[in-house]
Amino acid sequence: QEDLVPPLTTAALYHTRPDGTIDFRGELRRLSAELLFGFLELIKTLVEQPDRYAQQLTSVNVLLSNLVHLTSALRPHQARATLEATLALQVGAMREGVGRLRAQAAAADAALAGLAAALAEAGAAEGDTAESAARPAAAEGAGAQGEGPGAAAGAAAMEVEG
Repeated sequence: QEDLVPPLTTAALYHTRPDGTIDFRGELRRLSAELLFGFLELIKTLVEQPDRYAQQLTSVNVLLSNLVHLTSALRPHQARATLEATLALQVGAMREGVGRLRAQAAAADAALAGLAAALAEAGAAEGDTAESAARPAAAEGAGAQGEGPGAAAGAAAMEVEG
C-alpha cells in the first residue's frame, strides 16, 4: 500500500496509531475542518493585512497536500471494495442464471418423463410393452445412420402396422 502512494513532501499533519494504521475517516474530517478554518483565516488576512498572506497560504497548501496524500492512500482500499462489490453482483447474477437453468432442466425432465409415460401407454394399448417398442426403433436407428431420427421413428411405425 505504501509503495503505491507517492511520499508526502510536506509535514505530515495526520496522526497514525501506535500499530502504524491511520483512522482515515477521522483524520480526513479533522483535516477538512482545519482546512476550512485555515481558508477562513487566509480570507481574513487578505482583507485585514494583505501583505501577510504568505504564511496562511502555506498553511492551506500543507493541509491540502495532507488531504490529497490521505485520499491517495485510500485508493487501494476503494479499488478493493469496488472489486468486491462488482464480483458479488456477478456471483448473484450467475447464481440466478444457474437457478433458471436448473428450473428449465427440471421442466425438460418432467416433459421427457411425460413423453416416456405416453409412449409406454401407447405401446400397452397396442399390446406391446414400451421396452419392445423401443428396441426396434433403436435397431433401425443404428442401421440407418445419416437418415435422421425421423427415419427411425417411421420405420418403427411401419413395423407396428405390419
